[in-house]
Amino acid sequence: MTRLQIIITGKVQGVGIRQNVKIKADSLILNGFVRNEDDGSVFIDIEGKENNVRNFKDWISNYPGVSALKVKSLDKALQYKDFSVQY
Repeated sequence: MTRLQIIITGKVQGVGIRQNVKIKADSLILNGFVRNEDDGSVFIDIEGKENNVRNFKDWISNYPGVSALKVKSLDKALQYKDFSVQY
């Protein structure tokens, strides 16, 4: 199990990115959550099989409007039950 916390910046709020992140996470059988931050960034906490997490990271790094990505790898998985969009 691999877990990443990802902060994306750029034109990432108000463009439907959270719903698309959920769709992609569900398709890769990943768990965690995505939420907008007050500073205009989007925070993603995601976990699952290493290859699937890597595929997600590659996908989000090339997402239209994303100008920067900060990634933190965490040793401990929280074992989320699903992937959710936080409002």
